[in-house]
Amino acid sequence: MTLWRTPPDLHAINRSHVGTAVEQLGIEFTAVENDALVARMPVDARTVQPAGLLHGGASALFAETLASCAAWQTIDRSKQIAVGVDLNATHICGVREDHVKGRVSAVHIGQLL
Repeated sequence: MTLWRTPPDLHAINRSHVGTAVEQLGIEFTAVENDALVARMPVDARTVQPAGLLHGGASALFAETLASCAAWQTIDRSKQIAVGVDLNATHICGVREDHVKGRVSAVHIGQLL
């Protein structure tokens, strides 16, 4: 079953983040799947801590961005708004270079209006 009422437009999603923290950190939405949204974030001077590892705060911002953006794509924006309300992060493996990739899909979908 598809998650989307209308398949999201990647170019429109990326354009909607111009001038935000998402743009500043170099986050780019890269794919729309039937039941998920995919993005990547560079591991570079914008996103690392002084030790050279990906900053936990950048990881949290990335996760929140993916979840909120995916939720935003599933609602009737003339009647609803979707924002994050809770985030818990566990940092298991340090990353020093390249990109991290995120894929978000729904665990629970509330009532559709």
